[in-house]
Amino acid sequence: MGSMNSEETVETVENYMKILSGLDRQTAIFALVFLVLGFVMVRLVLRVEKKALESSRALPPSTHAMIRTLSRVMLDFVVIITVANYVGIPVSSFVAVLSIVGIAITLAVQGLLGNLVGGFIILGAKPFEVGQFVETGGISGTVEQIGMVYTRLLAADGRRVYLPNSTLYTSQVINYSQYGKRRVTAVISADYACSPEKVKDAVRLALSRVEGIDMTREPLIFLENFADSGITYNIHVWCNAADFLSVKYALNEQLWYAFRESGVEIPFPHMQILSDKG
Repeated sequence: MGSMNSEETVETVENYMKILSGLDRQTAIFALVFLVLGFVMVRLVLRVEKKALESSRALPPSTHAMIRTLSRVMLDFVVIITVANYVGIPVSSFVAVLSIVGIAITLAVQGLLGNLVGGFIILGAKPFEVGQFVETGGISGTVEQIGMVYTRLLAADGRRVYLPNSTLYTSQVINYSQYGKRRVTAVISADYACSPEKVKDAVRLALSRVEGIDMTREPLIFLENFADSGITYNIHVWCNAADFLSVKYALNEQLWYAFRESGVEIPFPHMQILSDKG
């Protein structure tokens, strides 16, 4: 079917008005009753659908609102088409008029539709889910909701961030929670006078005092490089993603205490000022 121009659309709408104005009272009453009953049935179906979605484990809760909205739109459309056909409005031309209106709406809300498509892509590809900690475009936070237009993050400092889906699904996203574990890395320096084995013993003492470290995975302690003021060591341990910050800060603190107790000096740059007096 070819697309209708504006004159044809106006003429079609005028024909619809003539059909509606020429309806007898009985047909008009029945049409109104069918329309009301149709909308009531739609609401009942949507309630059943809501309960089915809530009890289903196959779909994440973040998709439920989208599915119910699309179902409501499609079912309402079917009711309107059915009643229009009953009163004598040709369905084919009715659909054509709706297509013209749909094109106009599409042009007006391109950004909104882009976000809607982005939301479906995110829900289908599942680069992240509600409750996971992610980072994108320098913004990080816990995913609170994947909506039809925006994805909502709760930042670590309490800020609530709304990211457009159309931008989000085309951006690089780092998911820190998907694996369930995160690696904590600490970098610390020790004096050249301390042997590597003595330093590693002090690090092991610190690790034994930190709660939340996954000791099923052996901690890694490496001599990284020889700096100007001391030897740099890298420590890698694993923990649950939710415990990342607490383990990170506790490890830094316990390293200080363990080095002090073990007699391992943490060096710092020294500046020597020479006098030119004779």
